[in-house]
Amino acid sequence: MGADSFFDGLSFDALRFRLPLPAHLSLDILTGSYFPLFAGGINGNLSGAYATYSFTGDNAAEIYLFRDTGSLNHYAGEELYIWGGRFTFKRSPFSFELEPVYESGTQFSEYSSSYENIRAYGGHLDMTVEYDLAGRAGRFFLGYAYGSGSADAVNGAGYGREFRN
Repeated sequence: MGADSFFDGLSFDALRFRLPLPAHLSLDILTGSYFPLFAGGINGNLSGAYATYSFTGDNAAEIYLFRDTGSLNHYAGEELYIWGGRFTFKRSPFSFELEPVYESGTQFSEYSSSYENIRAYGGHLDMTVEYDLAGRAGRFFLGYAYGSGSADAVNGAGYGREFRN
């Protein structure tokens, strides 16, 4: 899987298997490791599944589950599960995308020297409007994103509620 500049250029050496399913359905199973040259010191693996149901060409519902062990300082027993969905809808000239995400798992806290449960959530809602003004095509984009968090993390206390995605 290639670099994604939004996520600071993280790249993976990965394998993806697409299972043959009836029309309008797809299921991808993937597994990979963070690529050391471009991972910014992060080590670990990413694996999971991604299912898509396409209602029409631009309208779809997707669900996914990933297990991510990547971190700068990895401790035995740490794991992050990312549960999410993505819903896209387009009716010209508007298109919308909604992606709620929940994260669970266990992370070691160097502050408390103990393991903390991860219970975080976040997501985004995007709207795009495509237009033609005086023969020039354009696009207007509006988005809103939210991630759970706590001021305690800034002070060194628990960070299990911090949304990472």
